[in-house]
Amino acid sequence: MMGNRSRSRFLVWLLLSVGALAVIGIIGLRPSQAQARRPPNIVLLSPKAGDILTPGERVAITWEIDAPPDANYQGCEQEIYLSTDKGRTIAARLTPEFGYWITSYTWTVPNLPAKKAVIIMGFDCEGGTPIFESQYSQRQSIFKITRPPARFEEVRLSAASESVSEAGREIRLSWDSTASNVEKFEIQLSMDEGAHFQTVGLASDHVFTVRLPANSGEATFRVIAHKGDGTTLESQMASQSKLERAQPAR
Repeated sequence: MMGNRSRSRFLVWLLLSVGALAVIGIIGLRPSQAQARRPPNIVLLSPKAGDILTPGERVAITWEIDAPPDANYQGCEQEIYLSTDKGRTIAARLTPEFGYWITSYTWTVPNLPAKKAVIIMGFDCEGGTPIFESQYSQRQSIFKITRPPARFEEVRLSAASESVSEAGREIRLSWDSTASNVEKFEIQLSMDEGAHFQTVGLASDHVFTVRLPANSGEATFRVIAHKGDGTTLESQMASQSKLERAQPAR
């Protein structure tokens, strides 16, 4: 039979062994967990350096997401921006947010002529731990955007004004369109800087009024022309921060 002293030594050994295994397990898990939540590396495949794009042209943006096999990006989303000055500033947001698993997007080249255009990829994780927001300026792939061709079709928000009263905010939009055979214009609104849009109305002419609550945040708009042949043409996203504000109604 085991004596009291031997029993005590055995219990101490057992506790130390279990504790050591627990510490080893924690140390072993930490790198994996940190690795799973690190921002990935995003590498642009197209457009490539030296490409020359024309406004109105449909072009595929493709990329690779370099991440460990056990990466956990549940709750993460991506978006794409365009810079016309080699990545120093953002000229336009090209997309709303979309899933973290997507690696291609077909865009219509906007009327933003540039000699040093660059795609900027965004990767955001708002769920889980840690939360991070990363942008990847693809300066290794500088391309050009030419001037628009003859008979170029586009929809461009031209003016907007806002009036504020106790009843709420009234935003009046107007736009120019060179698109032919347009059946209707669809007006869309985003309240999260273009991450997500919802349709707020249809118009047959080039003006539309949006009414919002007085305490609503920044609004971003886009107008989509629906043509008779079933195709569509989108304007660039326009932020309310650029709107002309009228004096508050009395």
